[in-house]
Amino acid sequence: MLNPTTVSPWALLLQGKAEEAISHYQEAIQLKPDWPEPLNDLAWLFATYPRAELRNGAQAVDLAERACKLTNFKEARFLGTLDASYAEAGRFRGSHHHSRTNQKPRSRRRRQNHRRFG
Repeated sequence: MLNPTTVSPWALLLQGKAEEAISHYQEAIQLKPDWPEPLNDLAWLFATYPRAELRNGAQAVDLAERACKLTNFKEARFLGTLDASYAEAGRFRGSHHHSRTNQKPRSRRRRQNHRRFG
């Protein structure tokens, strides 16, 4: 059971204890399924971890999509995780979809300045 004195999953990753970090994230998600931070962090681990046997693109996408939905696709860090998860899963057409559709339209003046100044 997790408690305040438990080592953080990030600390475990830094110590090379990825399997233990994964179980901490999974337990946190099981205790609080709508907590976007562990959903995102576990998705990032499954999408980007250097050891291929620990990566899982499909699971990363599921976790990242849940985190993004919980935050209404407004957390840039979570959108980056979603993109990395899509890439790991080989779903390149899904990448950037939400981050682009949720950007506010530019005002006319901003569009003109952007064209002028790049």
